[in-house]
Amino acid sequence: MTSAGQEIDEVLVARLAELGTGPGPMRGGAVAWSARRLATETATGRASFDPASVEAVVASLREALEEADEVPGSDGAGVGDGGGRAVRGVVGSGFGGLNPAYVLAEVDAAAGEVRVAAWAKEGLIKQRSAAKAVDKVLAALT
Repeated sequence: MTSAGQEIDEVLVARLAELGTGPGPMRGGAVAWSARRLATETATGRASFDPASVEAVVASLREALEEADEVPGSDGAGVGDGGGRAVRGVVGSGFGGLNPAYVLAEVDAAAGEVRVAAWAKEGLIKQRSAAKAVDKVLAALT
C-alpha cells in the first residue's frame, strides 16, 4: 500500500474507531480491528467553475469538509497546467452520515475545474459512501 493509501486507511480507521467509544460489545479497538479488514471504495467526480472565483471555491470546499486543510505544496504548482490548489478532509457519508469518507479535491484554476476523489470503507451492506461523499462535496460548490 502506498503512503497516501496508508494515510487514507489510517484516517478512515481512526474515524470509525471513534464511533465505537460508547458502551457495548464493540469498543474502539474492536471497531478499528474490524475497519482495517473492510474494503475501501473509491469514487470520483468533477465540476466546472468560473476561474475568477478560485478563493470562493476553496472556501466552499473547506466548509464542506471536516478537518479540512490544503495539501502541502499545492500552492499553485503541480495541480493542472495553470496552477491550482488541493484540499483534503473528511465528510460524513452513508446512512445517517456516520460513515466517514476521506476526500481530496483538486482545484485547477486555469481550467476552471474541480476534481473530487473520495474513499470510504464498505461492509457487507453497500452504502456507496464514497460516491455519496463526492456528490455532497460537489453540491456544496453550487
